[in-house]
Amino acid sequence: MNYHLTLFFALLSLLIFNACNDSSIIGLEVVENDQVDVQVREDIPITLSTVPGDILEVFSPILRLNNYFCGEMADPIFGNTSASIFSELALGINRPIFAQASPGFEVRAIYLLLPYRADAVYGDTTETYTIEVFRVQERMNRNITYFSNQTFKILEERPLGELTFQPRPRTRNSTYLASVSQTASVNYLQVPLNEAFGNLLLQLDTATYANDSTFIDFFNGLHIRMKTPTKGIISFNLNDLNAGVHMIYDTIAPFDLDASRTRDYFFPFTSSRGIRTTKLVNFKHNYTGTRVQAALEGEADKQELAFLQGMTGTNIKITFPNIADLKGLIVNQAILELPVIELPEGKSDVFTPSEQIIALKRVSEREAILFNQRIFLRGLRLIDDFELAARASTNIGRIFGGNLITKSPVENSSQSYAINISSIFQKMINGEVPNELILQAAPPADVEFVFAQELSKLDRASRTIIGTQNYQKNKAKLTLVFTKI
Repeated sequence: MNYHLTLFFALLSLLIFNACNDSSIIGLEVVENDQVDVQVREDIPITLSTVPGDILEVFSPILRLNNYFCGEMADPIFGNTSASIFSELALGINRPIFAQASPGFEVRAIYLLLPYRADAVYGDTTETYTIEVFRVQERMNRNITYFSNQTFKILEERPLGELTFQPRPRTRNSTYLASVSQTASVNYLQVPLNEAFGNLLLQLDTATYANDSTFIDFFNGLHIRMKTPTKGIISFNLNDLNAGVHMIYDTIAPFDLDASRTRDYFFPFTSSRGIRTTKLVNFKHNYTGTRVQAALEGEADKQELAFLQGMTGTNIKITFPNIADLKGLIVNQAILELPVIELPEGKSDVFTPSEQIIALKRVSEREAILFNQRIFLRGLRLIDDFELAARASTNIGRIFGGNLITKSPVENSSQSYAINISSIFQKMINGEVPNELILQAAPPADVEFVFAQELSKLDRASRTIIGTQNYQKNKAKLTLVFTKI
């Protein structure tokens, strides 16, 4: 009850804060004392069902991902998830000296540097992973939009490099960063590439190194993927200026007065000169033979469990089938309670629940614009309660909820979510919006809200199992505090 009280008083503060801006905010009508009849109900019929995830935008002229997943994750409940990277490379800050002279250089070493995005790495990092790097054969286009099912042809018979490793996403290593010409401590993966690739880069003519476009026209980019299945998925930050290909080479030409000098050059994924490069992730989900497949194919109103997954995985749809029976009620508070279910075979110590769940409503394409940023899932927009919370407080979870809580208001459940849907539920009762919500996994929202894209499900690989209205032990429910006039 403490959590409910906190959320309730936070909601009251929010309503007062926003009263002058939105005349539709519920619970603010002034009525005579003898007309008020405040009641609480926990028996509102709801239906939770698992629905497929949509194909999402992963690159556009105005959009880039916050992190780039790479892995072949095998989950006993959610099946197999594949994430692989396609990205162009740019030229470094300065034009390479080997583009201005005839042959006189040789490769000493060449590496692919991939800074970890530690907060988005998911699953088991104690296993052994094997990463592969290939050259992209097909030209990408930085001026168009790419979606999560996009692939490009690669030169698969000629890998540029391979590394078997155990991830250390939070371990910093000392390395020389060519992008800033200094030694720094970073958490990164260093993948050795073959010398033949380095020699190819050394031997390109001057015209190829004229600018980023001429270079990319010749070298279309890299494809990065995991070779073997594991119980986890890695995340990299390709937007980091230290992400890219670091080549170390020697001069061997007799005319060089300092022939013993070792030189290096850095090809970044993100140009320091502001040149936009194409970077995206291809996602595949295979639920064959899993509980998730059974939930997707079964009758929605008879399922005991609902399944939520980040990346481009499944969402949860919630409907309120008897909403018309509530017509005329004034909503004081509506809290959606969602218990997290741990299945014996689910390996919950490895596949932990999502840190945050957000709720969206179906809207027109035009209405899906929020704060000048398009939400990743077209035709959906964050519900009113979330937007109001974002305006009123930097701690969105305090008012909206949706964050994972360990002391659950749901009896006998060790973890759960509680989501404030008071404003949107009033609009459902009034017939202003459809009587359904879409739930998605998201990064934590207990930080200052800036752009909708920061809450994208593409930013997390985590998954959650929710007990529906049919689950025997811990059921999802709506706690409604309302006023009858």
